[in-house]
Amino acid sequence: MKKKRVLAALVLVGLLLLLTGCTSMLGGETQPQATMPPMTAEMFTDLSSVTEWYNAVTFEDTLESLTARFGEPEEVQDDNGSYWNFLDENNHGVAVVFFDDGTLRSKMVYFEDIRQFADLSGASHIENVSLLDSGMEYEVVTAAFGAEGIEIMQLATDSGNGAGQYLMIWVSEDGGIVQALFNVTDNKLEQVSYSLASEA
Repeated sequence: MKKKRVLAALVLVGLLLLLTGCTSMLGGETQPQATMPPMTAEMFTDLSSVTEWYNAVTFEDTLESLTARFGEPEEVQDDNGSYWNFLDENNHGVAVVFFDDGTLRSKMVYFEDIRQFADLSGASHIENVSLLDSGMEYEVVTAAFGAEGIEIMQLATDSGNGAGQYLMIWVSEDGGIVQALFNVTDNKLEQVSYSLASEA
């Protein structure tokens, strides 16, 4: 279970780095994320079952309302604070983070390893990440990778205001990964991180 937490937390940490500007900003030199360990988790085969609980969570939900709906969560604490995993019998579910006032800050599809999405993504030409620039519309980014992205996270920038940003991923069968953060208002690209297949 500890390994699962670490692998899932890698993306949470990566997103926090994105939001604080510690990874590459678009329009400049783009640097890949660190190499990931060999994958041992099973590949996802049904996106609807993987995202069912994620899609059911709204920004009006609280820890209490989610616990009543999904059962007791697993609380995970690290240097960045706490988040809660709600998991079903198939180990599918949703991870959530709250503001100090108890309102939902973010929700994320639960996974052990982001590469589990490869069979569902259909992405190709991950190397086209070098062509991306801040302000690009979602449709342009989609065209660059030859497939629709998979939404795995929504994030509120202010307490009580609902989702302000969402995170899309593209995962190629050879292990390349792109995580792209978009603004909810205009669906334009804000920040990106990636790992190419040769580095995955």
